[in-house]
Amino acid sequence: MNILQILPELNVGGVETGTVDFAKYLTAQGHKSIVVSAGGALAAELEQSGSRHYTLPVHRKNIFTILRCAHALAGIIKAEGIDIVHARSRVPAWAAFLACRRTQAAFVTTCHGYYAPHPLGRPMGWGKRVIAISQVIGRHMVQDFKVPPEFVRVIPRSVDLSKFQIDRAAKPMGAPKMIAMVGRITPLKGHPYFLKAMAQVVRQMPDVKIQIIGDVPAGKKPYKDELILLAKRLGLANHVEFLGNRRDVPQLLSQSDCLVLSTVTQEAFGRVILEAQAAGVPVVATKVGGVVEIIDDGDTGLLVMPKDPGAMAKAVLRLLGDRILAQKIVEQAQKRIDERYTIKHMAEATCEVYKEILQSMHILIVKLTSISLNHFPLILS
Repeated sequence: MNILQILPELNVGGVETGTVDFAKYLTAQGHKSIVVSAGGALAAELEQSGSRHYTLPVHRKNIFTILRCAHALAGIIKAEGIDIVHARSRVPAWAAFLACRRTQAAFVTTCHGYYAPHPLGRPMGWGKRVIAISQVIGRHMVQDFKVPPEFVRVIPRSVDLSKFQIDRAAKPMGAPKMIAMVGRITPLKGHPYFLKAMAQVVRQMPDVKIQIIGDVPAGKKPYKDELILLAKRLGLANHVEFLGNRRDVPQLLSQSDCLVLSTVTQEAFGRVILEAQAAGVPVVATKVGGVVEIIDDGDTGLLVMPKDPGAMAKAVLRLLGDRILAQKIVEQAQKRIDERYTIKHMAEATCEVYKEILQSMHILIVKLTSISLNHFPLILS
């Protein structure tokens, strides 16, 4: 198969990393892999793995830019003999959809989150198949974008085990416990509730260290400043480190004793949960959205209600104080990853969707050919 994936940029992030991981799988299986984006830090890694990258300003929302990109994309589709165009974001989806209308390529989308009912996001529901990263996102596309349920395929995100299965060096007796929180710093991620929970944890375990990995979006620095001030007011100044965006997240997780996800709204999936579990770190997470599809409470992690610092602190203390429970949770979580969330699982499921589409298109062509032969027999005789 000849596959083209399109996304805004190739900078570090969950969607971008997943795109590169899948591209590597495609080339390893002998398929042609093309990626179109505005470029970024992962472009070199992508091309080194055998994929070809085309740079277009597909991240821009200007209508004239979208039309120009659609024209250029149609040329790429024809030149590369593309069978499937796979859009992974709203703005590039417009160019991809328009280009597919001008060519014979099939249009597929993957929905990585919740989309507002705005015209900008409409093409995400127009794919011949609409892939959702969780059941809740699948329901969102059916209910809010009126996608026929039979067109939706749920394929969870994956984790590259080779990146996160780092040997965890044994900590010396009495070493401080390390709690990590990983993700973009936005109000939706619930950092204030996390900090309030950590204040309660520190009162019980004064030597705990806390690492907040990730940063605010551009122009939102005042929100981070508010969180730093809150940490000081809660007496956490000597316990909390704001590390910003990091490329060594696997190494940082390998030193952690617990990961906390404190999201206060519907989380589409929660890839960082899988990353922590792959690194051997037990997880405490809020009971929101797709998180409940990853964590079975008490078995593969601990779940608490959102906006409840007391419950969060209690769950963290439970894991930090019970090594047997923490180890049991890690083992069960890693078993679940092996069964459901490896790159191989994700890639094989996605390729099956592609094959399903191409087969249905072939059947349609055969039927149309048959109709033509039946209606115009004299022309062919």
